Formats: sequence, C-alpha cells, structure tokens
Amino acid sequence: MKLYLVGGAVRDHVLGRTTKDYDFAVEARDYNQMMCGLLVDHDIRIWQERKEFGTVRGRVHGCSLGGFGGMVPQDAWVDADFTLCRTDGPYSDSRHPDYVLPTTITGDLARRDFTMNAMAMTADGDLLDPWAGKVDLGLRMLRAVGDPVERFTEDPLRMLRAVRFSVCYDLYVQGATAAAMNNSVLVGNLDRVVMDRVREELHRALKYDWWRTMELLTGPYQRLGWELRKQFPGLWLRPTTEER
Repeated sequence: MKLYLVGGAVRDHVLGRTTKDYDFAVEARDYNQMMCGLLVDHDIRIWQERKEFGTVRGRVHGCSLGGFGGMVPQDAWVDADFTLCRTDGPYSDSRHPDYVLPTTITGDLARRDFTMNAMAMTADGDLLDPWAGKVDLGLRMLRAVGDPVERFTEDPLRMLRAVRFSVCYDLYVQGATAAAMNNSVLVGNLDRVVMDRVREELHRALKYDWWRTMELLTGPYQRLGWELRKQFPGLWLRPTTEER
C-alpha cells in the first residue's frame, strides 16, 4: 500500500499557500488491503467509511504518514480523507460513479476535473504531475483533464466549479474548456444536479468576489448564467443576501 497527497493541498503548495486540506489517494490491491494498511500501519481513528466509493475519513497522527514535502505536520493529529486509487464508471446521478475499480495513482489522477487538481505528492516530497497542472498554474490557466466534454458530462457542476476556481484563483479558462462551458447541452444538464450543490458553488464564488462572478456569468459564460436563473429561480441572489 502506498499513500499520495492529492487535490487542494498539492495545488495550494504549488501556489505557495498554506493548507489544512489533507486528501490522500491510496494505491492498494483493493479496499480491504487499504483498510488493513490504514489501521495497522497508520493507526487511523475512523469516523466515516463509504466502502462503495472506496473512501475513509478519520484522524491520524502526522508522524505515521510521512512528510510529503513538509506539508503534513509531524507533531500533531490531522483529519484526513483516504480514497482508494480508482477509475470511475458512469455517473448516472451526475455526482457519484455507478461503480469504481482500483487503479494506479496515474489512473486516479486521470479521472479528476482540472489539471491543477490532478497533481500528487509522494511521502518523499516528489511531485507527480502527468497533466502539467503546475505549468497551467504558472500560466494562470484552468484546463480540464482530458476531454472537457467528458468531464462536464460526468458531473455538470464542474462547470460552476470552473467559475469559482477562475474567480478565487484569478485564472482564465483554457479555450476548449471554455467552449464546453458554453455548450447548450452540457449547460442544460445542470437540471440533474441537486440544488444544494449548485447553491454551495455559487455562494462560494459570489462571497469571494461578487463582481467578478457576475461579470463571468453575464459575459463569457452567460449561457451558464441564464441556465442558473431559469432552473433555480430564487437561488440567484440568495447567496449574496444570506450573509447580511
């Protein structure tokens, strides 16, 4: 069994930001081997387990994990997510895959949404970046992993996540990814997404920078903005007023 730090922690590290977001991808033969390794080698205190998605949440002491380039504190307990490296089946509910299969870290990174979120760090501090996420961050560019049409078909909410990332990290969206965000069929698929998920993404973007978010949703991504107003009336202005 092998652990890799993935997701927001690695992205923030590349950007020079601090993080308390500890997500680990686990290379293991299957879920049982992952659980055995976590319990025996890392003495995890589990507080949530979702076997169907290969995911465990719990508290673990940093010294049992490794340094991961200095990102994991070695003298404290941390809350962390551990997910079996996996490839995903179809997303019938536009949120969770119908099934998952074990894979390598390279295969696991290929299923992620954007290149900046498809990097991993080994316990020795080596960066794994098969989709050139570090280069894209250096260019201030947000780019989907692989085919953006496939990524947004799997989970339409990723289009709104792209808006939030663009706002919060001051990124421009790469051409093919931006074009997919203006695809009427893909945008229409937002009606399959639970309103609470839409509200959360919209709220976070508007709270961070209301002007920039509205600028994007009434400008380059106005088709996305129209769909939000059409399908979620009453939701549009709520995130800006709830805080007041």
